[in-house]
Amino acid sequence: MGDYYCEWDSTFSECPDRFHSILLRLEDLDILNRCVDMKPMRAKEPDVTRFHDYELLEELKKIAKISDVEELKKMSE
Repeated sequence: MGDYYCEWDSTFSECPDRFHSILLRLEDLDILNRCVDMKPMRAKEPDVTRFHDYELLEELKKIAKISDVEELKKMSE
């Protein structure tokens, strides 16, 4: 999660610095030591479509194959 950044908008609020500053604050308050580290599991299609439309899943599959930054930017607008 700490590696995410928006390739076309360096001012986008969801960035590694924000994420890391939150982690540091949680450490300062000794909250992280009280948390359980849960490893992520890859969701299968039936799991995803229990909560999201199949159309959304198909759209995300298309987006995941795109490497052109300009095309991704256009899709995000």
